[in-house]
Amino acid sequence: MFKSERVFDDNLLLSYFDDGYISDRIAIKDSEIHVWFLDIGNYDEYHMKSLFDILTLDEKAKMSHYVHVADQKRFLVGHSMLRILLSRYLAREPDDIILLNSKHGKLYMPQSNVSFNISHSGNRVALAFVKEKKIGVDIERMNSLDDYSQIAKNFFCHQKVNGFVLKQMRRKVWKNFMKYGR
Repeated sequence: MFKSERVFDDNLLLSYFDDGYISDRIAIKDSEIHVWFLDIGNYDEYHMKSLFDILTLDEKAKMSHYVHVADQKRFLVGHSMLRILLSRYLAREPDDIILLNSKHGKLYMPQSNVSFNISHSGNRVALAFVKEKKIGVDIERMNSLDDYSQIAKNFFCHQKVNGFVLKQMRRKVWKNFMKYGR
C-alpha cells in the first residue's frame, strides 16, 4: 500500500534548461508514487530544440513518423522529459538511459528498480514513477458538451429524451438559483 502520492508540474523541470545539467537528484521512497503533469504549451521553441537533442536517433525517427505537429510535440515532450526525470531519479545523464519496448509495446528500463508509465492527450502529458513495483497512468482530454439534448435525440427513444431534457433544465435552473438567486 502506498503511503503518499506526490504530484508535480513542469515548473520544476524547466529549471533543467537553465542549469544545463542534472543538478538535483529526485528521491522516490518505496511507499511513494510520483506523478508529473506536463503542459506542452509551457515549452517554447528553445525548450523544444533542447528536448529534441535529448532524444535518441531511434526516438527521433519514431517522432518523424507522426503526421501532425501536435502528435510530434506530445511525443517530444513526453519522451525527452521521461529521460530527464529518469536521469534525476537514477543519478545518470539522459543519454545514458536505455529504454526498451516490451512485447506489448510498453516502454521499460532494464535493470532498474524504478518503473514508469507515460500517457498523453491534448496538450497534456502524464508521467508516473514508482519504485520496485509496476505502474500505469492514463489521461484523457474531456470535451465539454453544451447540447446534451441533441445527442440524446440521436440515441434514445422520445420518452427518454423528454425525461433527459427535463432533468437538464432542472439542473440549469438549480445552478442559476444557487449562483444568482440567493
